Amino acid sequence: MRSVVNEMRACYESRVLATQPDLEGRLVSSFLIAPDGTVEEVSFHEDAIGSAPLRECISSVLRGLRFDAPDGGGYVGVNYPWVFSVQD
Repeated sequence: MRSVVNEMRACYESRVLATQPDLEGRLVSSFLIAPDGTVEEVSFHEDAIGSAPLRECISSVLRGLRFDAPDGGGYVGVNYPWVFSVQD
């Protein structure tokens, strides 16, 4: 997930700060890693931000990720929290 931190920051800055400069909060993404390592079924919960454009951007970034195939095949569910805040 470290590899996409800058992309997530760009999602936040371009989609949210441009229209709501004081918006901050926590957003938990949930996604499914398929047997081939691709990401499927991105969703969100614990959305303290409530920004559809931010969710759309993050979903796009997550769907572009490629992981190693899970050991033993099958699917792997992931919940990952993102915390966005305005820095001075």
